[in-house]
This record gives sequence, C-alpha cells and structure tokens, in this order.
Amino acid sequence: MNSQRCLTRVILRSSPLFCVVFLCCASFSFAERTDVVTLKSGYEIVGEIMGMDRGNLTYRTDDMRTVYIDWTKVLRISSNDTHDILMKSGKRHQGSLQDPGQDGKVVIVTEEGPIAADIQSMVMIIPFETGFWQRIKGIISLGFNLQKAQTQKTFTSRSEIGYHSLKWRLKLEGDNYINARDDADMISRNSILLSYERLLRGDWSILGFFKLQQNDELSLDLRSMFGAGVGRYFVKSNLIELSGIAMLNLNSEKYAGAEDAQRNLEAGFILNFQAFRYHDPDLDLYADLKVLPNLTDWGRVRIEFSTGVDYEILKDFYVSLHFFDQFDSRPPELANVSKNDYGMDIALTWKFK
Repeated sequence: MNSQRCLTRVILRSSPLFCVVFLCCASFSFAERTDVVTLKSGYEIVGEIMGMDRGNLTYRTDDMRTVYIDWTKVLRISSNDTHDILMKSGKRHQGSLQDPGQDGKVVIVTEEGPIAADIQSMVMIIPFETGFWQRIKGIISLGFNLQKAQTQKTFTSRSEIGYHSLKWRLKLEGDNYINARDDADMISRNSILLSYERLLRGDWSILGFFKLQQNDELSLDLRSMFGAGVGRYFVKSNLIELSGIAMLNLNSEKYAGAEDAQRNLEAGFILNFQAFRYHDPDLDLYADLKVLPNLTDWGRVRIEFSTGVDYEILKDFYVSLHFFDQFDSRPPELANVSKNDYGMDIALTWKFK
C-alpha cells in the first residue's frame, strides 16, 4: 500500500514537467508581414497578426519584435490572410479582414460573402495557418503558502498547459503542495486534471475530463474521477468571461485506514468567472465554484472553491495570490478524517502564450 501511495504522489507531482516538455518542442513560423493595425492614438503598425484572445492582440512587427496590444485601443485593422474569428454572439467566421474606412468597424471577407462588424465584437482571432505549437499556452507557478496545516518548509506549484482553437480546447492542469516538518510526517496535496471541450454553435459546449486527487489533510489517498457534461458561456467579452457547467462523474475514493475504495456517482454544477486587464500592469482575476452532490450516498455534498489574482511585475511574470477551500459534508467515518481543507498561496508565475 505504501508503494502504491508513493507512486500516486510521484505521478501527481510530476505534472509541472509536462509544461517544460512542451516548451522544449516549440517551433516558429515566419510569413510576409502585410497586416495593418491603427490605434486610437493614431499610430499605425505594419506587421503580422499572431492571434487575439481575452482582449489581448499578439502582433509581430517588421523589426521582428512581438508586441501585445490592448484590443480596446484598436481603431482599425486589416489583413489579407485568412483567420478563424469568434464573435461575442458565439458565431464563428473564417476569412480575411478588410478596413471599410470607418473607425471601429471591420469587414470579414468570407467565402459566403462580406460581413460588416464592430471591431470590439470580435473576441478571438486565430490565423488559419497557425501551427500546432503556436496555439499552445499555459502557466507555471512556483511559491510558498500559508495553510490550515501549520507549515515550516513548504513547496507549492501550479501548472497549466492547453491547446486552444475555435472549435475545441484541450487542457492539462496540475496542482502540488508539500509540507515537511521536523516533528511530524510530511503532508502533501496533489491533483492532476486532463480535460477536453468541444465548442458548439452559439455559446454551448460539451466536455469530458479525467482527474486524480490526493490530500493528506483530508486523509484521502486517492480519488480518481471520470466525467462528462454540458457547458454554456453566459458572458464572453474582451474583459470578462462567465461560464457554467452541468455534469455527471464516476469516482473511486480510497481513504487512509479504509480497507476498500468507495465508488460514487456524482452530479456537478460549476461556475467559472474570469476578468482580465491588459493595461500596464496586466491584471487577471478568477474564481471557480464546484458543487458536487453525491447520487450514490444521498445527502453527501462536496464543495470546492478557488479564487485568485495575478499581477504582472515583469513581462510575462506575475505575482499570484491564490485561495482555495475544499469541503465534504459527510466523509467516511474513519479516524482523523477532516471535513474541510483550505489554504492561501503566494507564488511567482510565468505565463507563456
């Protein structure tokens, strides 16, 4: 049993390495730069659109320098290249961008014909010929924290790597915490999540996921979950995203001291909120609430809440403050099983995109 627990923790803690592996494989492509962006200040930039998401335009200029432009500052834009374009309404278009000669307006030239639109109604732009590696984005976060469990020597890491397109998203996330004390056994909390989201017409999506969790504070040796659900974006703009998910998941829980694993069927209701600002300094806010009523053990409910803020101090480097709370209304009746675990992390975060 001890060897099994050690193997589980090694697998869960190794999640940040996935990000490093992906980065080492990245490649770049170059093309003639004929796109034109005009800012509200009147400044005109010739270059190449590398993509736009969450109110941030990534733009490669003629001198080979990549700049990041606040999308709300864009007055006019044109590009002869084909792009995948997502609108606030949830509609998706594929075409080039034409400047109609009117501030704040753009014409999307598609195979079906031209479509007039407001520039600020576009919430995502992905160049059609963008390669796989250029669509990879993620974070690596390392730091220390203050926990419910009294700490002396601690290590925390949070990592995320994802592939984003207009039609689907694949994401791998890892969360690790290790606390070593001279007068007590080591305490750890680890999780790893692999999720897939297929975007449908409008603001709807379907998704599937697989997750592993381990938490010494809750006496949880391993919880493995597999589930699927339906999601909807209630708000999606260049400043705010608000989405919800309804799902079902099957899980297997093995607690310290229990002879056998317990299998459950859970429903799930998730709300996710994100707000972002790309002025100097950049600022990201996020909050996530999961309510998981147990359908096998009726009356048992698990609640997971997390929130945080990322504040940019250098280009692509952030100071991150993260708070979480995990609650189980009726854990197994075993010795030293707690209903609640919470904590706050302070870390240095690097975001690559």
